[in-house]
Amino acid sequence: MSDLIAVSDLIGDIYDAALDPALWPLVLERIVQYFKAAAAVLYVQDIHLREGQFYFSYGDDPYFTRLYLEKYARINPLAPHFLVTNVGDVFRAGELIPYEELKETQFFKEWLQPQQYTEFVATTLDKSATSVAFISVTRDITQGFMDDASVERMRVIAPHLRRAVMIGKIVDLRKGRGGQFRECSQWIARCRAARRRPPADRLRQRERHTHDERRKDHQAREGGCASSQ
Repeated sequence: MSDLIAVSDLIGDIYDAALDPALWPLVLERIVQYFKAAAAVLYVQDIHLREGQFYFSYGDDPYFTRLYLEKYARINPLAPHFLVTNVGDVFRAGELIPYEELKETQFFKEWLQPQQYTEFVATTLDKSATSVAFISVTRDITQGFMDDASVERMRVIAPHLRRAVMIGKIVDLRKGRGGQFRECSQWIARCRAARRRPPADRLRQRERHTHDERRKDHQAREGGCASSQ
C-alpha cells in the first residue's frame, strides 16, 4: 500500500472516530503505526493548575501514565512551551527544549528515560488562556528521533485531527464554535465517499483536499488574529 493510500485511509478512520469516540484508541494505534512510533496520546495540559488529562491513548504504560497525572504533569519542563504554540502548529519536542537540556531535568530522568522515550511530534488542537489540547506521537530509542518526514506527516493529518476532535466535542477549551459544525459534517461525508472510490481516484481527491485544507487553515488563522485585535 502506498503512503498516499495509507494516509487517505487513516484520514477516513479519523473522521469515523469523530462520530464514534470509542474508535479513538484504534485511530491512535494506526497513527503510531503510520509514524513507526511507540505511543500516541490525545491530551490536555492545564498550565495554570499544572495538571493534565489523558482523553485517549495507545501504547503508553498505565503505570507511567498514572505517575504523570499524579506527579510529573506539575514539573514537565515542556509544558509552559505548549502554551506558546498556536492552534494548528506542528512541532517536535526538540523545538521546545534542546534535547541536551531536557536530559538534565528530573522529568527526563524519572519519567522519560525509564520508558526509553526519545522525542515526540505533536499538533496543537485547541488552546485557551491557560490550557492546551494536543495529539502527540512519541518514539523510543529503538525508533530514534522524529525527523522532517515525521513533521510533514503530522502536517498532513493535523487539520483532520482538529476537525474530528471538534466534531466529537472531545475537547472544547473555547466556546462559540457551533457555526463550524456544518462545514465539518460535510468533510465527513466527503471523506466517507472518497473511501468508496478506487485508489487512484482517492489519491487525486486527497491531493485536492490537502491543498484546500491548508488554504482554509491559513485563512482561519488570519481571521483569528484579526478578531483578537
